[in-house]
Amino acid sequence: MNKCDATNIIIDGLLGEESIPVKLRTERFFDNEKYSKVKEAVLFLVDEYKDKSMVPKDLALCFVDISNHFYVSENVFSEDLICKIEDAGFELSELANKLFT
Repeated sequence: MNKCDATNIIIDGLLGEESIPVKLRTERFFDNEKYSKVKEAVLFLVDEYKDKSMVPKDLALCFVDISNHFYVSENVFSEDLICKIEDAGFELSELANKLFT
């Protein structure tokens, strides 16, 4: 994986037309596979940008208010799945903090 590939995976997974937040809203589906790929890409970029003072704007945009995109309706998902989805949102927020600091 390289920076460009990792950035594209994150953009697709968090902002794209088939992104995780879009699937949660429209298809009522949590895409575990896509989440794993996004997480792997973020972890890769955390290491790549650890000594840099800036990250690309398009990458930063992916994480704006990210945890709110992972709050879902109790009427749609089971309680266990809601916890898993919300934990994913929190985890992405924590990874974003590592990426940007």
